[in-house]
Amino acid sequence: MKNTDFGKVDNVFFHKSYQSTRVLVLAPHPDDEINVAGNMILTLREAGAEVYVAYSTNGDFDWPAEIRFREVEESLRILHVDSDHFFLLGYGDTYNHTGKPHVFYAEQTVASPAGYTETYGVPDHPDYIYYKENQHHTYTRQHYLEDLERLISDIRADIIFCVDYDMHADHRMLSLSFETVMGHILKNKDMDYHPTVYKKFAYAMGFTAAQDYSVINNRETIRPVVGEIEAYPYDLIDQSCFGWPERVRFPVNYLCITSDLKKNPLAQAVFAHKSQRNEKNILGLLNSDDVYWQRRTDSLGYSARVMATSGDASHVNNFQLLSTLDIDDTIPTFDTNLWKPEKNDPDKMLHFSWDQPQEIAQIRLYGNFSEEGSIEQIEISCDNGFSQKVGPLLKKGTPLVIPVIGGKEIRSCSVKILKMTGNGAGISECEFFKEPVAENRIAPFIKIMVQDNFVYQYYYSKKTQNIDLNIYSYPQQIPVYWEVADGDAVISDDGVLTIKSSNAPILVRAVSKQDSNIYDQVQFVPLNLMQQVMSAFQNLKNKIYIHQLHKKSKKIQRETAK
Repeated sequence: MKNTDFGKVDNVFFHKSYQSTRVLVLAPHPDDEINVAGNMILTLREAGAEVYVAYSTNGDFDWPAEIRFREVEESLRILHVDSDHFFLLGYGDTYNHTGKPHVFYAEQTVASPAGYTETYGVPDHPDYIYYKENQHHTYTRQHYLEDLERLISDIRADIIFCVDYDMHADHRMLSLSFETVMGHILKNKDMDYHPTVYKKFAYAMGFTAAQDYSVINNRETIRPVVGEIEAYPYDLIDQSCFGWPERVRFPVNYLCITSDLKKNPLAQAVFAHKSQRNEKNILGLLNSDDVYWQRRTDSLGYSARVMATSGDASHVNNFQLLSTLDIDDTIPTFDTNLWKPEKNDPDKMLHFSWDQPQEIAQIRLYGNFSEEGSIEQIEISCDNGFSQKVGPLLKKGTPLVIPVIGGKEIRSCSVKILKMTGNGAGISECEFFKEPVAENRIAPFIKIMVQDNFVYQYYYSKKTQNIDLNIYSYPQQIPVYWEVADGDAVISDDGVLTIKSSNAPILVRAVSKQDSNIYDQVQFVPLNLMQQVMSAFQNLKNKIYIHQLHKKSKKIQRETAK
């Protein structure tokens, strides 16, 4: 870490160069760039990456686009994004159940709640299609998909951060539309484009997350709970690809864990969006980790020819794990992206084939979203002799992972349903991977944890004798050795830190056994009375500062309304 306030705290994550890396952040509204990827924008920009941010709507539901965009310019200036690296698709900001037709459903041109019927931008920043083609697009679903696909195809980012299926209809539209167009791109053999993709719940793990920020030992992002987290009325965790243990956790930029919010760029970027009055949301956004789910784009299924004995086989290799026809529903029904064989089909089989022999190490099957049916048994058969009966498919679309032993020289593979019950059963996606772990544009790293919290400078009571430490590794488990680099303490091979004297800070280092360049270094500081008083004082200063900003935002809102 460079110029850190935390002394000798350090991590390899912040030293990897991303000089030749392109990053794209897809946000539904102006201000969502922060809760989708604020920390990663700042971190990757500091590492030399070229970062682009695109907004699918103009945020014009309550405020003019010009005001929202001026706030974007200030926010992204703080996060070090160049002014020619952010774009507006130019569509209208809506909400759930507005009574106005939503672009997501629009086969014909519709008007947004702000009264617009075609894409538009602001001075010096036209809407993306006008920037490219010198023409606007009318508000239809097809135009929205075309513009989004054009943007992604033009930028060809190595890494994409995108919002996932939040409660807001515009968030849901962008999430589902992104997966639709990524499916088109991945199946386009001429593109040969397979970015590293991360998706995130921008509300439940961002602006409406539990307000658990602490000046001392800030917590990890906690799992959202229905009824406890605003804007999280339906539990998606542990459904589909959203297994909680499978979440990707990134360290937080040292600047973004600075306790003084006046010096914290993530807080300042939030405060730049004055019209949105998000000041208090910073207490839910600031955590010791940054959580995503990775969507692999390297499935061999995208390049396969797929046939089915009955039903629509196009669903099983289109990148979409779940979909719905109604993005306004508080409780969604994910039943529109399924291959469902006909009841009277005696074979009920999918057949994948490739022009060239493939090497397959792992197959993942998704399905069983509905409680009204279940696929109980499946037979996997490959033309190289591999055959295995598996099942049942896991509930709620959770992937069933099947290791393929001796999976070389495969030209075709069949997936046959042997037993199914009910009417709602189906398969949403079949993924075939050459490697169990995806190749990543983010370099491997480790992070020291205390009770599942990422720690940087960790304060402990002087009465503490032992602290149990463990390691988070990405993208796969990395064995480490431990050492006390400074201070009066010892550490065991399994990470138990035994403190002999608490008169001075202790510097602990974890290093990969396989690559000494992969390391994490954390400082453990005894908490004395003065530090407790200072932290309480800083906490109070932050709350007063947030309150003052909130009052100013309310005043601006009242004056603008006049």
